[in-house]
Amino acid sequence: MRYLIIFLLLLPSCAKKITWPASVNLQGLNDLEAQGVINTLKDLSQSSKKELFYFDGDKSDSLKIVITKMDYAHNSTHLGQATPTGATCLIQLNEVVFQDSYGSFFVPVLYHEVGHCAGMGHDPKEGEIMYHVGAPKDYYADAAYQRFFDQLVDFVNRY
Repeated sequence: MRYLIIFLLLLPSCAKKITWPASVNLQGLNDLEAQGVINTLKDLSQSSKKELFYFDGDKSDSLKIVITKMDYAHNSTHLGQATPTGATCLIQLNEVVFQDSYGSFFVPVLYHEVGHCAGMGHDPKEGEIMYHVGAPKDYYADAAYQRFFDQLVDFVNRY
């Protein structure tokens, strides 16, 4: 058992390091939706005061974020999902967040899912971006956004 523990402790240092800024690949979005995603991610980088994403080219050692939309018509309360697997993170956004009636959810849902790509879990406090239930953009206080930006940068810096 002692040798197994030593091996497991050494394994991460041998593994390929994944870095940020993340490479973003948009799939299945129309031009307006794609531009909305790009602008929102650029705003997130600016608010976080850290370059988090790039959209041109691909770096072999960077995290790859694939963003697509899914039809969750059977469950309109499921606004997004992030699935991190190794060097890739798939973000699936419910198509309703692109519609006018749910449009105010778009920014916090995308931020929340990017948080999962960075390794953040759910926050137990209601009113936080990483809380497990989404809310419209105006629901969150400026302080909640700032906490999210600070936490996101902290998690990204761990890579």
